[in-house]
Amino acid sequence: MGGGMGGGGCYDGPPAAPLEMPAAPPRADAHARSRTSPGACTREAEAEFDHERFEWSAEMRETLFSVFGYRVFRSNQCGIVNATLAKRDVFVIMPTGGGKSLTYQLPAMIHGGVTVVVCPLVSLIQDQVESMIHQGVVAEYLSATQSYDEQQVIMRALRDPRHVRSCDGIRLLYVTPERLSASGSLSSMLRRLHSEGLLARFVVDECHCVSQWGHDFRPDYKCLSALKHNFPEVPLMALTATATEAVRLDVCSILQLQRCVTFTNSFNRPNLWYYVKPKKKGCVEDIAAIIRQKYQGKTGIVYCCSRRDCEEVAAKLREARTNAAHYHADMDPEARKQVQKAWMCDEVRVICATVAFGMGINKPDVRATTCLHALHHASLDHVSSITPL
Repeated sequence: MGGGMGGGGCYDGPPAAPLEMPAAPPRADAHARSRTSPGACTREAEAEFDHERFEWSAEMRETLFSVFGYRVFRSNQCGIVNATLAKRDVFVIMPTGGGKSLTYQLPAMIHGGVTVVVCPLVSLIQDQVESMIHQGVVAEYLSATQSYDEQQVIMRALRDPRHVRSCDGIRLLYVTPERLSASGSLSSMLRRLHSEGLLARFVVDECHCVSQWGHDFRPDYKCLSALKHNFPEVPLMALTATATEAVRLDVCSILQLQRCVTFTNSFNRPNLWYYVKPKKKGCVEDIAAIIRQKYQGKTGIVYCCSRRDCEEVAAKLREARTNAAHYHADMDPEARKQVQKAWMCDEVRVICATVAFGMGINKPDVRATTCLHALHHASLDHVSSITPL
């Protein structure tokens, strides 16, 4: 781990151990799958939690407007917030753009303590933290991209119960699964927060990565089973936009969710229009033409299949007089951060990236996205494009 944080580098005492790992949980079986459906679970959850008759309802409504600027909740947001405030484990399936982030950011502002958010990408973490700070919410993250001194400041604040309890104490702490599984100093800090009654909840974003196919992509997601094993009474919220019923049950089993409340939203997005175009040579030029004709000066994303494609497509778009840049994991971290910042600030209008870039990006004015599906990796001319506009 960078910055001296791994294995207790910032811990004031003996080296601390990572969280204790439980035995591997059994996979959910077909019998369990047949007993309930997501729809039935959601109806039960709505009946129990989707109302404003809780002791915190007035504060929840006031905070929704004063901090986040909304007067009404989107579908199921109210019920999800109530369920986690009632200290229940919650599983949420909600499409991109449905407002998943608010369901844990809002409760973090109501009951105090620290909400620990496990998020897969540092770029998304930085985006959410900057957004929260802009709204007046005290949020921090721990990452190898930070200096040792920057991480020390955050860790000292989290180890001080008086600071955490204060009005300007940290409410949201974002970490990657790798940091959570490997850092002894972070594990020690979580235990200290828990002993002081200041560990409010855990949130696992993109939780489908916990399931069997997902943890091949991010192996450290498997280690998140340690959260309930070490802190069984701390509520856990798992969120995703992508989960079959088998994946949902697998995630609930691996994370050891107890008396789990499930909310599933419709994936119908009536505000989106989808155009499917057949593959043909010169598709990048076609995309540039569409941008010029329909989305000149507006924000967009072009999803590419590989990191090399990101660079080549961005170059071709620039040749076609489109304000474009590329973004992928092989870039220098500072260069990658600058590209994301330029796109978020509208200095760059179109960003060419792999699909991971879109997980959780909080930008309200994205008006067009294009997905390039390469059929022959040797040539960018042989592609089919699917373009939601």
